[in-house]
Amino acid sequence: MPLYEYCCRHCGRTHTCLRKFERRLDAVACVCGAKMDWMFPVPHIEPDGIYSYAPNIGTAEDWERKQGKIKEREEQNAERRNR
Repeated sequence: MPLYEYCCRHCGRTHTCLRKFERRLDAVACVCGAKMDWMFPVPHIEPDGIYSYAPNIGTAEDWERKQGKIKEREEQNAERRNR
């Protein structure tokens, strides 16, 4: 059975409990007496270099080569526009 986390709108307390999947939306009562809402879980995805804010760019030489190719393409596009 999975763990589900609930949060009280009134006092802000959270509660984690072990429940069956089909009972995940059933109301849970808080200590203050208010109804707690189910907090939808957000999965954690580890950055892998492709979908990361800090991609794996390899060695410094690879980076320089890539930057050189980008600069060449920009210069070629600029020449085409000037013709």
